[in-house]
Amino acid sequence: MDYTSKELTAFLFDLGRGLKEDALEAKQLVLTAGETDKDFYEGKLLGYHEVLSFLLNQARAFQIDAEVIGLKDFNPDKDL
Repeated sequence: MDYTSKELTAFLFDLGRGLKEDALEAKQLVLTAGETDKDFYEGKLLGYHEVLSFLLNQARAFQIDAEVIGLKDFNPDKDL
């Protein structure tokens, strides 16, 4: 199946934005979780950090602006 540049750009934007939103939600869950759930949410947050860091690094390597992937002004090290 062939995809247009517009379709792929929209997909990457939605993917980045959705992952960022989920990661920020996971961060809030870490802050509010009880002792039994805290380790789980910390692990989940770490996974999001790794994925978002990888996505941003790959975008830089391909000279794709972070805005294109829905991650403008987002820094996993600072924001998560």
